[in-house]
Amino acid sequence: MKATTETNREDHIEEAAAEWVLRFSEGSLTDETMEQWKTWMEAHPDHRRVYEKMSMLWGMADELDAIGMDNVSDSAAQQKPSIEKGPSWIERFRGWFTGPRVAMVSSVALAATVALVFVPFEKDPIEASKLEMVAGMSTPKGEHRQVELPDGTDLELGADSELRFAYSDTERRVILKRGEALFNVASDPNRPFIVDTGVGEYQALGTAYNVRLSAQGSTLTVLEGMVQASVSTPDADYNGFTPPRLIAGEGLSITTDGHMGEVYKVDLNAVASWREGLFSYVDAPLKEVFSDLNRYSEQKLELDAEAGELRYTGTIHKDRIEGAISALPDVFPVRVIRLGNRILVRAK
Repeated sequence: MKATTETNREDHIEEAAAEWVLRFSEGSLTDETMEQWKTWMEAHPDHRRVYEKMSMLWGMADELDAIGMDNVSDSAAQQKPSIEKGPSWIERFRGWFTGPRVAMVSSVALAATVALVFVPFEKDPIEASKLEMVAGMSTPKGEHRQVELPDGTDLELGADSELRFAYSDTERRVILKRGEALFNVASDPNRPFIVDTGVGEYQALGTAYNVRLSAQGSTLTVLEGMVQASVSTPDADYNGFTPPRLIAGEGLSITTDGHMGEVYKVDLNAVASWREGLFSYVDAPLKEVFSDLNRYSEQKLELDAEAGELRYTGTIHKDRIEGAISALPDVFPVRVIRLGNRILVRAK
């Protein structure tokens, strides 16, 4: 009888969690509804546990187009002998979602309960036994996205950006695949929060910070608190000093070949100005400027290697990108060429 009661209790929690996931996916939640959700989440640790798992699985479905439906089905099929031994809540989870999403989410969920998670991270696979949740999100050109991650961390993802996040019992890891993101990290001393850009890793020590990834490398700016920076590559080059801890108002860059630059002072208002559609630069290489603008421009912006090394200082609004490009010949020895949906900048 006790086992039956416990099973029924788990069923009710799972049903409630699934309903909340669906309501969040539909959007348009009122302040009152948000308060109801927070009350439910805080009522018992199991509520948060089940909700986090389901929300992550739901989020994975949004990314499966990039993985490929065939790969998902094949991976799930290969794991079938062990899948049947997986947690019963995953089987019941199927019934709460409809349409093609059901098969995709269930396949990923079931395959993730055994062996290795097959979401295609560039790093080594993560053992499923150590993994609580894996998900990802991305934004189209010209659009930002603000979300609260399951641990309470506030995230603002810049335009044409993509990230994955994997939460385990020992850490909260975010893999920034491209673009830019600002994190206001929720405190959890037992699970450090780490942003991995592939060339550099930035661990929050109770903080808010901005991370940008470009073709040249990654750039960190600390808005609040402190961040530990390190180079991801095995042959790390720390330029003769110990991996630093940065405080508010400081930044650094790590190049794609693993070279960490020196810590420098930053204008915090300028750093986060991209959230308002403004891009501010001081003596920045033009190729870095174009890397940012291409995430917002309707036209594809291109420049040759010589023009890319020119140093730019100024502020550009996301709605005035074409005008800013047209003005470049007034201050630089370059030509601007328009070819259909492309704008080419060439050194004279």
